[in-house]
Amino acid sequence: MGQFKVTFAGLIRRVVGTSETLLTLPPGATLGGLLQELTTRFGPAFEEQILLHGELAPHAVVLIDGQYARELGGSEAALDRQGPGQVEIVLLGPPAMGG
Repeated sequence: MGQFKVTFAGLIRRVVGTSETLLTLPPGATLGGLLQELTTRFGPAFEEQILLHGELAPHAVVLIDGQYARELGGSEAALDRQGPGQVEIVLLGPPAMGG
């Protein structure tokens, strides 16, 4: 089991109503599993803001121990770490709508 501190910044902080939370995930967990756990905890509004067609939305920035999740494999990025891990989720804003 691995423990992860998840920090929320930007617009996603309003959606979840907190600046951070702790999660315990099984060995072999991925970012996708972490995001599913957060969706269970914070509801579909969280998922609607962070994911697009099952992958990270373009306006969502996720860092895993200081590295961009997209560069580590996106939703498939492994979260196995030797010590407690840190995941930072920043929502820059939804794509512009209307016109």
